Amino acid sequence: MKLRLFGVFALSVLFRFSLHAQELKHLRVVFVTLAWNAQLPFRVADARGFLREQGLTVEQIFVRGAPTAVTALGSGNVEFSSIGGAQAAIRSKARGLDMNIIASISNYTNYTLIGSKDVRRVKDLRGKIVGITGAGAFSDFTTRLYLKRNNIDPDKDVTLRAIGQTVIRASALEKGLISAAPFSAEDTIKLLDKGFPMIANYNQWPGKAFRLCSTTTIAPASSTGSFTLDRVINERPLKQAQQ
Repeated sequence: MKLRLFGVFALSVLFRFSLHAQELKHLRVVFVTLAWNAQLPFRVADARGFLREQGLTVEQIFVRGAPTAVTALGSGNVEFSSIGGAQAAIRSKARGLDMNIIASISNYTNYTLIGSKDVRRVKDLRGKIVGITGAGAFSDFTTRLYLKRNNIDPDKDVTLRAIGQTVIRASALEKGLISAAPFSAEDTIKLLDKGFPMIANYNQWPGKAFRLCSTTTIAPASSTGSFTLDRVINERPLKQAQQ
């Protein structure tokens, strides 16, 4: 049976295990978001029966931010992680953790920067608090990059405060505890309907897709990637998917 490699976690990894998959009954996968773009590949694979075809049951575990997901993976408590952005994995690899990026949904970000009702331009953020998931999270990385590209020093001109997941950031914005925060598509729509302004679309730079790299000669970074360790791959070798 021919299977198309989507470049996403559920379809490129769980979907194509070798014969070892028949022996594997339970997998633990850590997610850092409930956003539809991160969850859809897994849910499609589950609904279409791809996991059951390989004799797999998958336990979803949700944690706060990529650093926590990386810690869970390194501890051996989970076999795979789905993380927004590759930077946490790259840092862990540089520090000696045998982490591998095995798939990616996209090399673009779908984040927007939503402001409080009195903050409508990026320059209005000077001296203000911008909420992120946590230090080292994808929201931290993309927001820092966007601010720098708009001549705002994220370490001096604004305060990047670790707030937590989307629901907590939205609540903080509505209560006036922060002046802006990054949100994915569905949360952006909800906040726009409530009258909060969109300061920026991270996917527009300027007038074109905002790739997560500084020049076109550098490969764009993963937006939402799937990660595992060398030992997991060695124990359960992956079978190359047919295009």
